[in-house]
Amino acid sequence: VEEMANQLNASSKKVEDLESNISAITEEKQAAMDKNNELSRQQSEMQVKHDSLGSQLVAAKVKHETLETELSQYTEKLEYVNNDKASFISTIARLESRIQKQDEESIELNAQIVHLSSQVSRLTQDRDKLSKEIGSSA
Repeated sequence: VEEMANQLNASSKKVEDLESNISAITEEKQAAMDKNNELSRQQSEMQVKHDSLGSQLVAAKVKHETLETELSQYTEKLEYVNNDKASFISTIARLESRIQKQDEESIELNAQIVHLSSQVSRLTQDRDKLSKEIGSSA
């Protein structure tokens, strides 16, 4: 009987040890499940952030392409303006040259007018003298 009591006592001790081990394993399992749930939640948050960053990246690429297109258009316009500017400067130079030639011709014509005016004045004086001479001889 004593041996049976010892075996019973040993069995009870084993049962207690097994229950203690089961309890510890259950706690570890619950802790692992809690950690797994937390990691799943974090993974979901990361996926949301990833999707958001993906959308932002697509939007940034579209904006970049738009800016490149605008830059290209403005570069073409600038080239057009520079070409027009060169043409305009050339036209101004030609016009300034024509104006200078006209100024030179104007100076020459003014000199001729002064010379002709002087000749007209002499002729007028000569005519007046002749008229006086004719008038005094008659």
